[in-house]
Amino acid sequence: MAPDPGREHSSIFILFILPYILLSGYTLTLAGHGILIGNLYYLSSAASQYLGTLNHSLGCVSQLVNWVTILTYLIVISLFQGVGKRRSIFRSMGDPRRICQHGTTTLFV
Repeated sequence: MAPDPGREHSSIFILFILPYILLSGYTLTLAGHGILIGNLYYLSSAASQYLGTLNHSLGCVSQLVNWVTILTYLIVISLFQGVGKRRSIFRSMGDPRRICQHGTTTLFV
């Protein structure tokens, strides 16, 4: 059977759009709570797997959500914060045509 071209396009769409969706839809607090709940469910499902009370497969899915979705969100947030810091550094340097003073040395540019 031939591969479905729509499936390939949808995976590319998700790959490029997922960080933006996460950036606009989640907050850092929500991501932290999601990580905490997912980890607690995974640990409790792994421990109670032998008792038969929680489904361990759902615990594994919660870990997948933690490692893929929320980790992607945190990476995107940290990248955007890094870009913002670099821009503010260049903005604080001011107009390069002005006189710049560094310590006791004056540079004329």
